[in-house]
Amino acid sequence: MNVKHSNRDKIITEWFFHEWIGDSSHLPGPEDVLLFMKIIIDIVSMNRVIDDSERNYLIGRAAILGIDIHRISPFFIYILCLSFTGVPEEMLEELQTYQGGLVEDVASLDMPHIRKTRMGIIYNLFRIFGIEHKISPKELKLIHNFGNQLDVTKDQINQIKDLFEEEEKLRQRRAQLLFPKGFDDALVEYQKYNIGKGKFDI
Repeated sequence: MNVKHSNRDKIITEWFFHEWIGDSSHLPGPEDVLLFMKIIIDIVSMNRVIDDSERNYLIGRAAILGIDIHRISPFFIYILCLSFTGVPEEMLEELQTYQGGLVEDVASLDMPHIRKTRMGIIYNLFRIFGIEHKISPKELKLIHNFGNQLDVTKDQINQIKDLFEEEEKLRQRRAQLLFPKGFDDALVEYQKYNIGKGKFDI
């Protein structure tokens, strides 16, 4: 399946990559995003069943990268902000139900597309494992085992771990500095203004 981004998807994806790595000159297609997210599910599934919060993170990240969320459940639509249309719906539905199995053994991890994105995969493993709790020793061991299989050094993994922890601290600092009384406190004023102007009801 060869799927192209709609104009809106392209704008969103360009914005994301510019914000993320400062370069939007080379953008992944929906098939590329789906494959990348499936690889992460496969790696987690080698150790245990991926939980809902981790899958939701991957679905959200996939949506930002241009996969359609139009037909996903109302809960997911609320979480992901009803923003993205124009890419085949079955792709995200497939990610929502995918249980693993694309990467079946250690040997199949050593493929060019996985090797060249191994650092990004490790980074995303840190992110999904750290969603609702502190990363456990077992989860950290899984990350190191994956890295070892693809010649990622312990120092490189620790650098990615440090990056993840620094980003978490920066996110908290940003929220506290920009919205000292909470984002909801600021948002309600916008909603009051728009209701007063007859824009919408909440």
